Amino acid sequence: LARVAALYALTVTLTLLFSVFSERTAMPWARQIDLGNPVAFVFSIFALQRTYFLVDVPLLYMLLFLCAPVALALLQRGKGWLLLVVSGLVYCLYQVRPDLAVFPWPIEGNGLFNFAAWQAIFFVGLWLGYQRPRIQAFGERVSRIVLIGTGAALAVLIGIFAWLQSGTVQPLGDLSPDAAAMQNARLWTQNYLLEKADAQPGRLIATAVVLVFFFFFTTRYWAAIKRVAGPVLLPLGQHALYAYAALVSIIGPFALVVPPLDPAIRNGPWL
Repeated sequence: LARVAALYALTVTLTLLFSVFSERTAMPWARQIDLGNPVAFVFSIFALQRTYFLVDVPLLYMLLFLCAPVALALLQRGKGWLLLVVSGLVYCLYQVRPDLAVFPWPIEGNGLFNFAAWQAIFFVGLWLGYQRPRIQAFGERVSRIVLIGTGAALAVLIGIFAWLQSGTVQPLGDLSPDAAAMQNARLWTQNYLLEKADAQPGRLIATAVVLVFFFFFTTRYWAAIKRVAGPVLLPLGQHALYAYAALVSIIGPFALVVPPLDPAIRNGPWL
């Protein structure tokens, strides 16, 4: 609950500052919000009835942490199965009838991280973390097999991502039948398997693959990783909330500096 209070203060502060800055400077992600009634605007943010680009992430975490005490109580009483069932039902309801799964209430501007969908990842992770002391450690052979299997699956996912990114921007009518069919396949995969806002089943599978692979990878090779990247990774992990707030704080000024740059630099993927 102390974490919830910290997340609430951070969410409200970042939303007020970042939304006003973005709207006044006409950032590419601006939503043309009417700021003519500042009292109503500020109240909607404090009441968690409005969010904004990038600050929807700490808002989601705040709502999830607010539910965590109930989840922990169920786990403590040996009813983790009930937690998973409820979480799964809410997720499935959202996938079938999103209009019936608007939890905890409608939040304007919250189109990217829908609570009813994304909560499934959080509560499964919470359940796994709670059960971890009771889970027998994998042996060397099993760990190696899991690492190789998830590594191969990760390579497939990277291939799918590259395939999705290679889609043409031409209208479908300008494509050959084969190219149009391929483009339709890309759109279907993106819209019905991997859509981010809805955390669709394909994205859940991808999340599981990535997290399991990196868990086993960092466990197996932690000594080398810590020696090479530890000075960067550990402080970022230990101060993740601060790091995210810093990220939001620098993105606005960064976006002001980029447009005047030479197009060759401005449009470069490295930037």
